Amino acid sequence: MSTMILAYGQFPGGLGSGGASAPAQQAPVESDSLNVQYFYQDNISLLRYFSDTLLNNRFEQYDPARQQLVDYAQLGNLGTALMPQLYTAQNHLGLDVGFHQYDLYKLKYKDIAFYKVEKAFSDLYFAQGPTQENTYFKAKFTRNFARGLNLSVDYKRMNNLGQFKSQAIVNTAFGIGLWYHHKNGKYDSFLTFVSNTNDVEDNGGVNIAELEEANTDRVFNIPVFLQSARTFHVSREYAYSQQYNFLGKVDSIQTNNNRKFVAAHDLVFRTNDYKFYDDNPPVDTVYYKHLLLDTRGVRYFIEDNSIENKFALSTSSTEQSRRDLLEVSLKHQIHFLNQEPLDSTINHLVLGGRWDFSPNERLDINTFLAYNLLANFGDYRLGGELFLDFKKAGNFKTSIVNHLYSPSLIQQRMFISEQSLWENDFNKTLETNLSATYSLPSFGFSVTGKYHLLNNLIYFDTLAFPRQTGTPVNILQLIVQQNFKLGPFHLDNTVALQTVTEDVIRVPGFFSKHNLYFEGSLFRNKVMLLRLGLDLRLVESYFANYYQPLTGQFHLQDTQEVELYPVVDAYTSFKVRHFRFFIRAENLNQLFQNELYYQAAGYAQPYFTVKFGVSWQLIN
Repeated sequence: MSTMILAYGQFPGGLGSGGASAPAQQAPVESDSLNVQYFYQDNISLLRYFSDTLLNNRFEQYDPARQQLVDYAQLGNLGTALMPQLYTAQNHLGLDVGFHQYDLYKLKYKDIAFYKVEKAFSDLYFAQGPTQENTYFKAKFTRNFARGLNLSVDYKRMNNLGQFKSQAIVNTAFGIGLWYHHKNGKYDSFLTFVSNTNDVEDNGGVNIAELEEANTDRVFNIPVFLQSARTFHVSREYAYSQQYNFLGKVDSIQTNNNRKFVAAHDLVFRTNDYKFYDDNPPVDTVYYKHLLLDTRGVRYFIEDNSIENKFALSTSSTEQSRRDLLEVSLKHQIHFLNQEPLDSTINHLVLGGRWDFSPNERLDINTFLAYNLLANFGDYRLGGELFLDFKKAGNFKTSIVNHLYSPSLIQQRMFISEQSLWENDFNKTLETNLSATYSLPSFGFSVTGKYHLLNNLIYFDTLAFPRQTGTPVNILQLIVQQNFKLGPFHLDNTVALQTVTEDVIRVPGFFSKHNLYFEGSLFRNKVMLLRLGLDLRLVESYFANYYQPLTGQFHLQDTQEVELYPVVDAYTSFKVRHFRFFIRAENLNQLFQNELYYQAAGYAQPYFTVKFGVSWQLIN
């Protein structure tokens, strides 16, 4: 799904049968566009188009790990733990349990889109590998009801057996939301439920010591470390959000007030369960080593239930020629934490502020502040961004974030089989992130420079234990994108360079991906749009991190250098109106050389395989 953002303005009212009319300023719709608009509840004034006019959203690239600007490293199967190959800052404000390896597969309640449609709309997607045990299904559905109600459903299901032993995954993300929009345009409410389940078999990677040429002929003969290890993460969110406009008539361009004032309230109940177990660990302890506290089996279990209340007051301009928003908020979270065998209750109180200002269509300034007042007192996140549009000369965007945050729960303490594995008293981490991007869309060019400074960084060492360095860590990154086009032939390129001053963060110094393809109409009537292409990925040789499923963390290792291995995929995809199809042959290299390829240390990537997929949008 590709999107087109509409101009900023008040959110329109009257959605179909009791829904919204078109906004004051509206981006043009291509001739075969679905003309479906949607928004997210944290900014109901920003409408986007669901556009299906081209294949340029890389429909044939189904893997979330490869849909990023720079690919994430995965463990050899769709749905496994992911590790960014480009250092990426995270938002750690509040209680952070510390498990982020499945974040890209998950939904949050604010990820649920709500739609402006006249009829029911469905977006269906299905991809399959060489067998029926390797599938990926996605579905979105929306429809209107009487009295200003809109229903939205988002569902994703990965079911992959994988090629190697003990590698099966079942990942499910489901979200459903109901939006109520009052006919006078002054009140909106959202009732949302989201559920995420990650059920993953962990094989511990390839046992390289037992790997021989004879057992690489068939992928299922390749020896792995673990046969009975499993990670099971379940999270749920139940959210009720409402917004009331005191002044200003948001359903109309005409208003007697130059400003509107909005009161908002969010009530969110969350449940999070994190579990790992191996009831038949290797008895020789070669794999778990010092982490194996009980030879009868190993496990951790953490339960985090929380209730969140957030109140916000905001004021914004109702003028169409300018945009500004000033907001203050207060958020309280109470966590009922069970980290087997300990129970605790934690209170967070976060004071927030936000100021967005856009005096005209060429300048946009956004700032924010969040400050912790109770648990993790003194943690804060402060930042802003500036966007300048030079029209034909391109655009420029720069941002800065300064973040002080406490260690995650499992960095501070970890229990395995109800026995203490470690107990730490780390200092807070101070992180500064700077970024600047210049883009020239007419030439398919953009360049981004980033700088990260981390003080008191916490990392996991070669023994898989958390450690803290007192030496500042500096990270420099340069990302260049250049897309070329000659008639129907395209060459899209992304190159990323990065350097790190300390060895406690290990990322490749060089990453690039290239996509050479032909795209054009197959028939004179332009009914079918066809794309034929080759994908190439290159990652510099480096000592990539190893994933330890018992702790759920990627950690340093010094024994295996992940070597440069050019990965080539071939694909074809086509589109007929709102139906799309692709077939993809992955890792063509393996047809000519019988070598294992790694992204993370120890975890081999799949052999040559063929996958196909279809997508269909329906309005009825």
